[in-house]
Amino acid sequence: MSFESHLNKSVNIERRGNVGTNFHPVYDWDILENVNGMINLLSASEVLKDEGGVVLADYALYIETTDVKLADRIKDTASGNLYDVFSIHDPNGRGHHYRIKMKLLPTSSGESGS
Repeated sequence: MSFESHLNKSVNIERRGNVGTNFHPVYDWDILENVNGMINLLSASEVLKDEGGVVLADYALYIETTDVKLADRIKDTASGNLYDVFSIHDPNGRGHHYRIKMKLLPTSSGESGS
């Protein structure tokens, strides 16, 4: 089975942009790219937490290499779930795919541009 056959979720990579002015910035999220990926819940030993026990990353996303940045967020187009990107890893530095650790955002953050 090929790697691509496991990428069964449609996800949007979203980037925050200023739709206002420099004097009155208004931020919104724009879809940078729609890609196929695989989202996995991290095991209890893999979940990343800060010193205070606050979860920093609880999911992993596998996608082909693309222009994703740490300031971006990921949206699962089927469920509407939003995730903050925590880290981007290129296994073995081969440029084949990324393993992105991310944190599931509360549903209240929705499309409000948070």
